[in-house]
Amino acid sequence: MQIKRKLTEREQKLLQILINERNKGIQEIAQLAKTDIHDLKTIIDSAIDELDLSFLNQNKEIDCTLISAYNEKLKNIEHAIDRLAEGNYGSCQKCGQPIPEKRLEALPFALYCVNCQKKKEEKNKEATQRSYPMREEI
Repeated sequence: MQIKRKLTEREQKLLQILINERNKGIQEIAQLAKTDIHDLKTIIDSAIDELDLSFLNQNKEIDCTLISAYNEKLKNIEHAIDRLAEGNYGSCQKCGQPIPEKRLEALPFALYCVNCQKKKEEKNKEATQRSYPMREEI
């Protein structure tokens, strides 16, 4: 996605972090797939909307689990770049507060601030425990 508005200094810094993470992900996939990085980048750039990397499976030994994880990471990064272009990147999607820059440096596609992420994880943990209660010892 092309960003058509002027970015703040913070947004420029965060965009560079996202681009660096995207490039690292592409390099990791290329290494796993034993594919030339330039060829892979060209293919991904031309199909960025779908980011379907299933084409890599043709006659190559690939760890599908890792490729899938990197593919998901790339999708998350692309969505973060889209949010940045729209002007709503870096704000918690739950409480609306700015996500600290250190968190975005560590996890550039974070959707929630630390507090809201903790609450979300606790809620998921409770739901999982209700769905799969532990057996009592006999």
